[in-house]
Amino acid sequence: DENTVLEKIKILIIEDNPDMRSYLRMNLEDQYEIFEASDGMEGMISIQKDIPDLIISDLMMPNMNGLELCEKVKSNMVTSHIPLIILTAKANEETAYEGYSIGADDYITKPFSMKLLKIRIEKLIEKKEKLREHFRLNMLSNPQQIPVESANEKFIQLLVKAIDDNIDNYDLNIELLCQRLNITHQQIYRKLKALTGQTVNEFIRTVRLKRAAQLLAES
Repeated sequence: DENTVLEKIKILIIEDNPDMRSYLRMNLEDQYEIFEASDGMEGMISIQKDIPDLIISDLMMPNMNGLELCEKVKSNMVTSHIPLIILTAKANEETAYEGYSIGADDYITKPFSMKLLKIRIEKLIEKKEKLREHFRLNMLSNPQQIPVESANEKFIQLLVKAIDDNIDNYDLNIELLCQRLNITHQQIYRKLKALTGQTVNEFIRTVRLKRAAQLLAES
């Protein structure tokens, strides 16, 4: 069931070195809920299943490296909003440029101080909160006028259109929206919660109220 209980922030650590994974977990698990994956392929499965709030990924890994993983995460409408930090021992400008150009949110060279990593995590979570406020204030005020500039805007616009198309259907629920957008219950819930702070039912009510207000103003 959907609820508004404050959830612990979920961080997925993708790292093929078990000692480094253990070190990161040990230092972060007091503050965050930690998930682990041992390479990029395993990481992608976990991302699609659990939709973490933030990803920390090593660069050099078997099966799928950090850059390939980043590209897949940032080009997918369901996961594009998730902040991603790449950790690397490969300290050169070209690799960093490539990471940022495909959407990595931060790039930290090994060895690093845990204090630095924690500050970077906090700043990315703050940035995510500002994005959420942006969607709440600007986009929900007039959902039909959303300029499609990113996968996040596209997701909200598709969701609003699906609700609009069923505005008179009182059986409209999360299952119907999942069918329309072809994504799972967990994916739609986590993505919408991350972008707007609302559950799916709250979002449906908000869009319906905005539409009612627009219709009243027009008539």
